[in-house]
Amino acid sequence: MNGEYSWLEKRWLEPILQANELRLAVRRGKVVARKGWVNNLKVRPGVITAQVTRDSGASCDVSVRMDPIDDVWDAVIERLANEAALAADLLGGRVTERLAVVFEEEGHDLFPFDLRDIKTFCSGHPDDPNCIDAIAVHFDFAKLINAHPMTLFEFRGRAQAAVIEAMRELRQTGVADPAAAGEPPPSTVEGARAILDGYWERGVVPHLAFRVERTHLNETDALPVVRALGPGPGETPPEDVVRVLAPLMRTARRRMDAIHDRAESDAVEMQQAPDPIAAESLDDLLVAAAHQHGSLTSGFVAKALGIDPREARQYLKWLVDEGRLAVVGRARGTKYLPVSADAPSEDAAATEA
Repeated sequence: MNGEYSWLEKRWLEPILQANELRLAVRRGKVVARKGWVNNLKVRPGVITAQVTRDSGASCDVSVRMDPIDDVWDAVIERLANEAALAADLLGGRVTERLAVVFEEEGHDLFPFDLRDIKTFCSGHPDDPNCIDAIAVHFDFAKLINAHPMTLFEFRGRAQAAVIEAMRELRQTGVADPAAAGEPPPSTVEGARAILDGYWERGVVPHLAFRVERTHLNETDALPVVRALGPGPGETPPEDVVRVLAPLMRTARRRMDAIHDRAESDAVEMQQAPDPIAAESLDDLLVAAAHQHGSLTSGFVAKALGIDPREARQYLKWLVDEGRLAVVGRARGTKYLPVSADAPSEDAAATEA
């Protein structure tokens, strides 16, 4: 699997992406999902339902079922209450790989292990549990849990609010062990006053984790962080410190913005095309070759891969449907370009005869 999926999406889609017999259905189902034909997707404990409508107007109902987790939730919640990092992930609405491991250690998988863990039904293809429409629902659900990870908890049998409430009850009743969570006793926590007392002394600057936000800085803006530190050396009033530091910090900010802009510009100029040798799939190989050669044709791909030109043309059209290649020209003059390449707008929608 390439880098187009997050780890959450990969874990959910893994059973269908690894099934060789579903290769064509997966490719087409992915296109159906990307075109927005999956509608009314709803999630309840143990069941996902949705409607899939094609451009032909045909519509079908799809349901995906998986037995809810019911016997390890208490053990998992206790682990959450005892591990501060896991509790923070839960409160932040995140499902991490560490959290998935906790379920495995307690004897239950959070994600399907293989296709046998999932029961799928499609009203349009009752004899094919892994039809294109059903697979499109899997892709849409994977996208949903990537945006809202706690939806996965809902599907597996326990809503985020219920888990949080149970975890808080454990901590309030003293069942959770603060030592197991790696939390230091309150007496060892350094207070803000200790930082303030030594702030103006020469010494090693402590490590600070921060991010730079590109917000507009007005000339009249105060520096509340500096003022909050209190008087400067010799009991200099905070406002005087601000007046001295403000011009320096604004100049530094402008220089940081300029360096950031140059770095972004250099990164774009230095960005290299994908390496065909490092490609992990045929899709990646074709996209990398398009970057390397500037464009591809069905004849070139057919000769390079030793396949029929019609098959090569179909591979290239799939990549166009997925937004990874652009098509220009008509009939035998059709070329497939990397999406970053500039293509004449009047030919952008042309298709190969």
